[in-house]
Amino acid sequence: MTVTPDRLDLPARRRRHARLIAALTTLIGACADAAGAVYEPIAAAPPGEEAVDVSLLPCLQVSLSAGLLLDRARAEDDARWSAAVAWERKEARRTYAARCAVAKAKEVAEQAGPPGERGMPLPTVYQFAAMDLTSAGEEVASLFRTKKVITWAAGPH
Repeated sequence: MTVTPDRLDLPARRRRHARLIAALTTLIGACADAAGAVYEPIAAAPPGEEAVDVSLLPCLQVSLSAGLLLDRARAEDDARWSAAVAWERKEARRTYAARCAVAKAKEVAEQAGPPGERGMPLPTVYQFAAMDLTSAGEEVASLFRTKKVITWAAGPH
C-alpha cells in the first residue's frame, strides 16, 4: 500500500459533493413548495367543504425534474473532482470484492450448519473490516522487505 499525495489531497466529503448537496437542498425546497400548493387550499377551505380543488402540477413537476437535477449535479461534481472520483471507484471495486468474499464465506458456512456448530463462528462485518486493515499493514511491510520506495506526503524517506 502506498500513501500518495493524491490520496491525501482528496477534498472533504461535503466539498467533494457540494453541487449534489446544493441540488438536494433545492429539491427539498421544491418539495415543500409543492406540498404547500396542495395543502394550502385544503387548509383555507371551510370546515364543512368536502371537495377542495388542488393542483398536483407542482408535485408532478418536482417528480419529473428531480432525477435530472441530481444527475446533472453529480456529473458536475464528478467533473470537478475527477481524481477523487477515480480513487473512489477504485476503492468501491476493492470493497465490493471484499463484500462478495464475505457473502460467499457466509453462504458456505450456512451450508455446513449453524455457526459455531463445527468450530468458530464467522467474523462479523466489523471484524472483517479490521482484518482488511491488518492486511494493509502486511502490504506495507512487504514493500519494506522488497526495498520498494514508499512515497509519503512529505516525500521519500
